[in-house]
Amino acid sequence: MPALKDISGQRFGRLEAIKRVNNTKYNRTQWLCKCDCGKEKVVVTSSLTLGLTKSCGCLHKESMAKTGKKRVKNLDGQRFGRLLVLERDYKRQQERSSNSSYWKCKCDCGNEKSFCGPSLTRKGGGTQSCGCLSKEMVAERNAILFSKNHGVVAQNAIYYRYKRMAGLRDLNFDLSVKDLRSFLQQDCFYCGSKPNNRHRNKRKKMIYDYMYNGIDRKDNKKGYSLDNCVPCCKICNRAKDVMSLKEFEEWIKSVHKKFAKKGV
Repeated sequence: MPALKDISGQRFGRLEAIKRVNNTKYNRTQWLCKCDCGKEKVVVTSSLTLGLTKSCGCLHKESMAKTGKKRVKNLDGQRFGRLLVLERDYKRQQERSSNSSYWKCKCDCGNEKSFCGPSLTRKGGGTQSCGCLSKEMVAERNAILFSKNHGVVAQNAIYYRYKRMAGLRDLNFDLSVKDLRSFLQQDCFYCGSKPNNRHRNKRKKMIYDYMYNGIDRKDNKKGYSLDNCVPCCKICNRAKDVMSLKEFEEWIKSVHKKFAKKGV
């Protein structure tokens, strides 16, 4: 880092740099300066060297006294988007040490907030709300994005759930996200039913349902691999439970035979 330039004794307009003082909270160097009017002022170095600050403030006051302050346009009762101007806010203007007028406004949502006049009257569209409009627009945009991508969100959630549960049961999990997505949208391997499991995504007041079929391991002694997994509906998955594929087939045949005898 280059050494800081010593500007003590140098003049910048009506200001003379006296000594360096503590940096700002953003670590910008500052100098204590003395104005020709006798007042002292702490100024950031860049404001001096770039000609942004030339006095303690007296130069601006003198300029305003000569030219006279422009007449402030009365905005009482005017509407700007969702904002209705109630009255001039002198206290806010004083707190901000601003030359711009401040106006207390009431938003259609019920909040009251003060804004400077130029931000309300700016050409091309100024401030339109207390901030609620921006929040609603962001929420709407996010909702659109979420509605388009909720299927992917659901698939990822299901994938990591299967992977986590496999780890808890000390089973290998060799399926990729792409592999699992393929299984989720296939008909049940055993009964042919369409995807009927429901994964619900909630985002604030919006609900998106993703329908899918789960995964069954043909051999329950083995983990999750492409050659050992098939798409499976909830009913068949529960019915098969820990049975092997052969045992499950025999069980289905016995159930069918029993029902056939009863004429069902």
